Amino acid sequence: MASGGQRRVIARVGLGALLLGCPAEPGSPRSPPRPASAVDPGLACVHAHPVPERWRPIVRAMCSELRSRGGVSVAVAIARGDEIEWSLAIGPRCRGSAEPLRPTTTLHIGSITKLVTAAAALLAAEQRGVELDEPLPSPMPGAAPTLRSLLQHTSGLRDPETSAMLSAGEAWPTLLAEHRVAPGAFHYANANYLLVGRWLEQVTGRPLPAWLHHEPRLAALAELVAFDPHQLDEPGCSHLPTMLGWSAWPLGSERPLPASTLPAGGGLASAEQLARLPAALARTAQLERMIAAPLSTDQPGTSYGLGVRMLSVDGERALAHAGQTAGQWAELQWSPATGVAVAVIATTPQPFRATTLAAFEAASSSTQAEQAPALEHQ
Repeated sequence: MASGGQRRVIARVGLGALLLGCPAEPGSPRSPPRPASAVDPGLACVHAHPVPERWRPIVRAMCSELRSRGGVSVAVAIARGDEIEWSLAIGPRCRGSAEPLRPTTTLHIGSITKLVTAAAALLAAEQRGVELDEPLPSPMPGAAPTLRSLLQHTSGLRDPETSAMLSAGEAWPTLLAEHRVAPGAFHYANANYLLVGRWLEQVTGRPLPAWLHHEPRLAALAELVAFDPHQLDEPGCSHLPTMLGWSAWPLGSERPLPASTLPAGGGLASAEQLARLPAALARTAQLERMIAAPLSTDQPGTSYGLGVRMLSVDGERALAHAGQTAGQWAELQWSPATGVAVAVIATTPQPFRATTLAAFEAASSSTQAEQAPALEHQ
């Protein structure tokens, strides 16, 4: 059991983090030959997870990043539309447990939740005739922000220190106003989505999780993304760094974050559910609005729409979002042209970007190979 002090530390780290293998040294020439698994633990990991040839680069990347980062476990899922094409998890559900992590194990998705919040807010605005550039009623003192400026991180808001947010309680909108600068430039901040969530609750009469379940056009999102860890059938573990290594915290054992933070990064999903999220977003009929007028960001080669990141992969447009909490990391990337989506969730707060890239390339290559015969007959 964690002490009250430990839980307070976890809560503080968690709120602030809503934003977002190396081979072993070979033996000397004089050493007797050793099995490959002894020389290269990464190779042993790959051999322990036999898969068809086209998916092997993904397994190699998973094993490599687990080893190089000293991670615990990671899950990957590839979907085409609503159908899971391939998935795999490596490592335990919780450190020290014999139970394996599965691609169906529910974990934190952090700021990927913003995709859901943006679609829900845009639908609510559409139904009520609210324009994107219309000032919104806001609990925050000062000039009212617009929905576009909040969803696109151009409102001028900055994230206060986590301890200050926790201490502010229900007065958090006033604290946000104190950390606001002139609007206009892109600056990623969770504070924007706290205000989107508050506005959404004001106009619908329901907090985000309840609105998802109430509105039929958002039902597909509600089926894939949860917010209450105590209602999960297959919860996983977060892992926090300590002096003795990773400490496992089952979902639901952490001190809950304020409800106001859920729209910014409180979502929960498995890798397989996350890979199906793009198809669910498309069914809301809001995705085109989310990507209509992207802005350049502080990351070269990327732009940001209304709750979604856009980038170019091998000359093709891809949509994406990442999320990091105190104890987990997740990334979702998909091609709107082919419907291929890749989800990666690690049970430690470490990015597995090589795994995401390998999975997206393997999935895209598979799609191109299947399309080639059809093109030859045209």
